[in-house]
Amino acid sequence: MLVRNNLRAENRGAFEVRWRFPLGQRLSGYVKYFNGYGENLINYDRRQQSLGVGFELAQGF
Repeated sequence: MLVRNNLRAENRGAFEVRWRFPLGQRLSGYVKYFNGYGENLINYDRRQQSLGVGFELAQGF
């Protein structure tokens, strides 16, 4: 979990949660939620909300 705040009235903070869970011996599911400013440098001054879902393969493949 990531929480970022600039402690000003015009807050440009961010909140991010990541969750990884097993799906098998060498496979995991992955979910990421982001809400706020500064997820990347291109859109540093725009508020964004995103949800990502994916899979992760363990080492050895």
